[in-house]
Amino acid sequence: ERFNISGSTRIDGEGILSKGAEIWGNFTLTSPLSFSFHPSMTIIPAEHTSLAPMDPSASEQIDSSLIEAAMYVEITNRSPVGGALSLLISDSTFFPLFLDSLDIWGIEMIQDTLGIDLDSISFTAIDPPTNLKALEVKFFYQGNLLFFIGRILDLQFPASESIDPELGYADPSFPGLYTTSVIIDTSLLDWVITDQSRNSNVMITFDGSPISSIIENDTTWVPFTIQTTNAFEVKTMLTLQLDTGSLGRNKFMP
Repeated sequence: ERFNISGSTRIDGEGILSKGAEIWGNFTLTSPLSFSFHPSMTIIPAEHTSLAPMDPSASEQIDSSLIEAAMYVEITNRSPVGGALSLLISDSTFFPLFLDSLDIWGIEMIQDTLGIDLDSISFTAIDPPTNLKALEVKFFYQGNLLFFIGRILDLQFPASESIDPELGYADPSFPGLYTTSVIIDTSLLDWVITDQSRNSNVMITFDGSPISSIIENDTTWVPFTIQTTNAFEVKTMLTLQLDTGSLGRNKFMP
């Protein structure tokens, strides 16, 4: 890229200006970032959220009386980019960007990338062959389970509705709003309702840039312009529907 910068200099006061001397200075350029990418782009925040273990008796009672679980999700997108969001959970702090590709990676490549000793993995897709995203991946060494990574939910979210069609700016005052309540398979809640420590994180896959025009096989994409006023906010709430009769019953009684 080329930057053309102009300015002026003022010398105020007494001094000596030597032959061949130079005048220099520092400057700060504040500019929005515009970019376009053709495939989708996936990011995972560097910081994860730690979930404290439940009391063993409480987790056992909830598990035995659970009827239905739902995850309420509210997404406020004040950026020009839409995409998909997945909520991940693990008994490890490692959340790889290439989670959904682990079934086609060789075990040696996985070992080298992760920097740990492995001899096998178990990959379960969400809904093969329709949806090959990872539902659960288990990592083994010498027959022992080292850790797992599970996907509790996977959903799409819209971009802001107020995007400049040429420059890709989004007006943060008119964000894209998305709310949904997703029924969670009760078998997946064993990852959460447990007396073991868990960690959670989100995987966000941004859609590729929309096409602006195609002229003689020359494709032009609408750029995404990111500003400091852009934000991406996610709120989640897990609700549990329990059988109160089973919840209050003494577990030692028939």
